[in-house]
Parts: sequence; structure tokens; C-alpha cells
Amino acid sequence: MIINKEVIGLIKKFIETNYVDENISSSKKIKRRALFSIKRNQAPLCAPISEDGYLEVNDIKNRVKKNMSSSWQEALFFLIDEKKLDEVEVYKNGGLTKQTFSKIRSNASYHPDKDTAIRLCLGLKLNIDETIDLLNKAGYTLSFSIERDLVIRYFIEHNEYDIYEIDIVFEELGMKQFLKY
Repeated sequence: MIINKEVIGLIKKFIETNYVDENISSSKKIKRRALFSIKRNQAPLCAPISEDGYLEVNDIKNRVKKNMSSSWQEALFFLIDEKKLDEVEVYKNGGLTKQTFSKIRSNASYHPDKDTAIRLCLGLKLNIDETIDLLNKAGYTLSFSIERDLVIRYFIEHNEYDIYEIDIVFEELGMKQFLKY
């Protein structure tokens, strides 16, 4: 993709079309977000109440365990293996250093910041659903009320993963860039 005024215009139009103002009524937000929700077949987390009116703690623990899946780190390396990608290629495409990637690989409890998680999604060239799933494992999402997230969403939905091009658009729109130049 060549970043020019036309592309910047398309991205601005994408932001205008998809931006959800946090100040609008919640029913409009719910309808808007329902269009983009991912269907999941998960058991409810609610626990039965005992006859004396208390929640059954063991039932809560069991239901939480059933709904827990792999960690962010496990999911990341599963995707790398599943897509048969070279780890070096993934972290370089995401603009990460060897040291950062080494920390992720060696520390099972490593928790990335949002930008690191997004950069790895870009390095993996994930589609939007895969990106949302991996970000959710780290406790993040791509919000419809954050313009920077909409720029990232635009690139992913258009199968464009070049972090340098995204940074050019961020700079053009006055947003925080991924990389420090």
C-alpha cells in the first residue's frame, strides 16, 4: 500500500463511519457493537445460589476454570506454529526487538502492553477476528471509540500489515506512533 492523500482520506472516512462516541445513548452503542461482536459458545459464569441464599464458591471456581483457555503467551506461540511462521520474521514484522521477544518467550507470566500485543498481531498478519481474540487474551481490544484503534482496524481489515506504513498514517493524523524515530 502506498500512503498518499487518497489513502489518508479513506482512513479518515473509515474512522468517521465506525467511530462510536462514548457519549451517545447506551442502546445505540449496544446495537452498534452487536454488529461487530464475535459469537462464542461459552457456558455462563453465573453460579447457582444455595438454599440459604449464598453463592456456591466451588461452582464459581469450576465454571471459571471451564471458561479459561490458554494464556496470551500460549496463544501467541500456538498461532506462530499453526501458521508455520519464523519467530524472527514475526517480531521483525511487528517492529519488536529480539530482547523483547526473548522476554515473551522465556517468561510465562509476561504481560504485554497494548501496543506490543497489537504489533505482534500485525507481525503474525492476523485477520480481525484472530486479532481481537489474541488481544482479548491480554485484556485488550480494538475499540470503536478510539481513533487510533480504528486506524489499526482499517489496516488489518484491508490485509495491510506494514508497521511503517501504519506509523506514517499515525504521524499524518497526529497520533502516537508505534516506533520511535
